[in-house]
Amino acid sequence: MFFWRHRLLGLALLLFILLLQPSATINAANPLDVVIQEIAWMGTTTSTYDEWIVLTNTTNNEIDITGWTLNAADGSPTITLDGAIPANGSFLLERTDDNSAPTTLADQIYTGSLGNTGENLTLSAGTNSIDNVDTWYAGDNNTKETMYRTNPNISGTNSNAWTNGAVDGSPQNSLTDNDNDGYLYSPNIATPTPDCDDTDDAIYPGATEILNQKDDNCDGQIDEGLDSGPAAISVYFNDTLTASGYSYTPDAMEQALVDLINNATTSIDAALYGLDREYVRDALINAHNRGVAVRIVGDDDAYLGYYGAHYAALENAGIPVVHDNRASTIEHNKFFIFDSQTVWTGSTNITNSGFSYNSNNSIAITSAALATAYTQEFEEMFTNNLFSIYKTDNTTHNFLFDGTYVESYFSPSDNVEQAVYEELSEATDEIYFALFYFTSDSLGDLLVSKHQAGVTVDGIFDAVGASNLYAEDNKLCAAGMTPRIENFGGKVHHKFAVIDPFGADPVVITGSYNWTSAGTDANDENTLIIHDAAIAQAYYNEYLRMYNSMDASAECATYSAEANPYACYDGKDNDFDGYIDSNDFDCNGVAP
Repeated sequence: MFFWRHRLLGLALLLFILLLQPSATINAANPLDVVIQEIAWMGTTTSTYDEWIVLTNTTNNEIDITGWTLNAADGSPTITLDGAIPANGSFLLERTDDNSAPTTLADQIYTGSLGNTGENLTLSAGTNSIDNVDTWYAGDNNTKETMYRTNPNISGTNSNAWTNGAVDGSPQNSLTDNDNDGYLYSPNIATPTPDCDDTDDAIYPGATEILNQKDDNCDGQIDEGLDSGPAAISVYFNDTLTASGYSYTPDAMEQALVDLINNATTSIDAALYGLDREYVRDALINAHNRGVAVRIVGDDDAYLGYYGAHYAALENAGIPVVHDNRASTIEHNKFFIFDSQTVWTGSTNITNSGFSYNSNNSIAITSAALATAYTQEFEEMFTNNLFSIYKTDNTTHNFLFDGTYVESYFSPSDNVEQAVYEELSEATDEIYFALFYFTSDSLGDLLVSKHQAGVTVDGIFDAVGASNLYAEDNKLCAAGMTPRIENFGGKVHHKFAVIDPFGADPVVITGSYNWTSAGTDANDENTLIIHDAAIAQAYYNEYLRMYNSMDASAECATYSAEANPYACYDGKDNDFDGYIDSNDFDCNGVAP
């Protein structure tokens, strides 16, 4: 399929670029980050012309030395370096040809000879001097013992840094096997079967590929050919466009969630924000009472604030609740994991407004593989008490379910904004979104550029979200787009986008992630990117339903969230200005 093919091609290109870079590669360096390690200035017992020099990287990062110089003060040799040195690895320079150190392949060949009475050699990165040796402090012209560096922490101009090496020396090149898996890695020297990750002995050419977002077999592809089998996927939207207050009767979406709770047999893990929907709360308590292991992660503000009584009800029933303790960030997830098999997620808070007043979506995916990733994220918070920036990127991101490609990301550890950016960049025909908060400049700028390139871009902003000083609606409107600002009672609480719903690679982006810096870099969130035509078209139809419920007056509108007829009579302060309904000057005075 096209989406799978172009994704793998992109990954393959990236991986082949990085194939010989298992650790971070840097260009800048400080003095003594690379040192002159060994010099065969006297030649070898085979020939006095067999001169060579070894450089050693003293850091834990690979260093690109391309463009660096190793020059003698008398002009010979003068070497412009080309290549990289592995972390704590070596780089072998051989004079004239690759026979000067006959048992060791050269990283680079140079010309020019070393004087027998001494040289002043300077290793430089641009104008920065990295190392220097100003004479021969060791080595023997008769025995052909080399000059060998024993202390890389002091200058090469200090005689205490050197001693006599072995006869004919011990030339070391950049080939390494740091993970002892029998496969060599080098950023410079071609090998028949290069190791693409010399830090992990489970990754090598010919290894078994497993679903872990790694190129286990070093073929330039990630998780290729691994299909996790069929996954049952169900999508739900609530119908709140004409709601003027809460309803306590479960709709199809809420009932589907409660059915999953009622049918759970072994475990329910849930990461929640708001919680005051008693129907769901009581179903969780009932599950606990019948022997299901129920565990909850919450947000501290929600737990200690408005929703505290409902979290307390769970705890009083014997259900363990863990909450984050970072006042500056929120645990904003809304996901459940049932029996280690089914994931429920989306934009829907477990609240009266979430189910019956605000516009929301939820998705249930039955897949043990995806459930494992969500369980890893849950355990990081519940068991290890790690939230926000203290989490790590430790989950699988790529899944293939009977031909449906799904990507999974968690904020803030997984750089979700970049994943969303890359998907939006792939759009060829259409992008539609429905978002509560959208303040990301990079994503806003991208939508402008896609619009200018001829892609149809349109969307729906929540009225409260659009009133934010940093909201992207004005930018899009100034570029000629016509996003609509919602004018129904509840919030547009969605966080979804649809890309090319009728194209070659239909995509849905959904989850708990608002397109904001907090959603990217601070809050605990989850995001799914789903490549599937039927699912994309379902979200597109929901987008159209909301969009068409408004007329053209909603395009790039600036009215208050209290101004529409339903919000004006719902008994709520929808625009958070301290005034409710007809007491708010924004109220339009027209009853629904």
